[in-house]
Amino acid sequence: MSWSISLIGKSDAVIAAIEEESTKLSGQSRTEFDGIKEHLKGLVAANSGQYAIVRLEANGHAAFDDGSKTYSTCTVTLTPFYGRFVQ
Repeated sequence: MSWSISLIGKSDAVIAAIEEESTKLSGQSRTEFDGIKEHLKGLVAANSGQYAIVRLEANGHAAFDDGSKTYSTCTVTLTPFYGRFVQ
């Protein structure tokens, strides 16, 4: 089971996209993602005041043996973008 997400945008849009990502997953992938989802949203929110734009890259993996989880990992990178954002 694994999941991966890569987002770039304004903090509030990234938080909304994290929530939306959960609906795209199913089974154990969704269960594992939902377990970290609030932490990802909190991380973005905690770093949103100073930076208008952030890049969030996160992925997770879990292994099971006879239905029991043997291990799981999660890697998260949050990168703020400095400067003036123009569209």
